Amino acid sequence: LMLAGLPNDWRWMLVSGSIPALGLFTTTCFLPESPRWLLKSSRADEAKETVELLVHKDESPSVRQQVVAQTLADMRQDFAGEQITWSELFS
Repeated sequence: LMLAGLPNDWRWMLVSGSIPALGLFTTTCFLPESPRWLLKSSRADEAKETVELLVHKDESPSVRQQVVAQTLADMRQDFAGEQITWSELFS
């Protein structure tokens, strides 16, 4: 409604809708890879670093190591499980 009556108001409508999309695209370039994807790609050291970023800094080092190790072990165990097909997902 703010742009109603302006010349070429349909162009301003398209531009105003593209601004959030450009912001989202720009910020996703700075996101780290998923630890799950890194483990699947045989990049365990990078996966460990990424999980360490998620553990609260105030935790003691022993708790941090335990949480990271358990998280990575859970992810590895998930990979060893059965593969789910798309047909099973939607049935």
